[in-house]
Amino acid sequence: MHAIVQLATRKWLEDNSKLERWKQQFVSNLRAAFPTGEYKNWAACQALYAHAKAAIGQQPKDELLIAEWATVLYRAAWFAERIGNITNAKILATKAMKARKKVLGQEDKDTLWSVAMVRLSYKLGGQWDDAEKLFVQVMETRKMKLGADHPDTLTSMANLASTYRNQGRWDDAEKLFVQVMETSKTKLGADHPSTLTSMANLAFTWKAQGRSVEAILLLK
Repeated sequence: MHAIVQLATRKWLEDNSKLERWKQQFVSNLRAAFPTGEYKNWAACQALYAHAKAAIGQQPKDELLIAEWATVLYRAAWFAERIGNITNAKILATKAMKARKKVLGQEDKDTLWSVAMVRLSYKLGGQWDDAEKLFVQVMETRKMKLGADHPDTLTSMANLASTYRNQGRWDDAEKLFVQVMETSKTKLGADHPSTLTSMANLAFTWKAQGRSVEAILLLK
């Protein structure tokens, strides 16, 4: 639709008190159609991505619909991060995070996933200090809300440990990776994929410290 036609249509809807209803319909339709950012959904995400970005300026007034709107932005941020568009991922994820904090609360699981997405965009953008603050926030909230041995909590701990490693804080990274590994062994089993991933993370941390013999033994 031409920009002038869009402007005229919007003005007519405003004058006739119908803009909010159509905004709500747009958000609901997009929420139902826009999938998660997994690779298998990329074609669908790409087809709807421009609409999702346009939704940034279409926040509804109703709180239930704000939650739907935030879901659209979160999924769009997920897709943007996966295709390497870190700037858009950060913008979309931050908007989703703020909206979810407001309507769902700081400890809601969807809010925490939004915080994690913002954190990831900081990490990929090289903003390690900002990433660390959000990693700590998510980890502590999940410990309190879900428990120290919950898989989501362990994921948060591993992400924080990776941030420490990228900052060159080897001792902090090692302590956290060891904790994740041991807890994963107890909670999930020694041969669980998440446990094996935690072992590999610890091994690569040792390797970066020059502890190659220990790293090789653990990788084996």
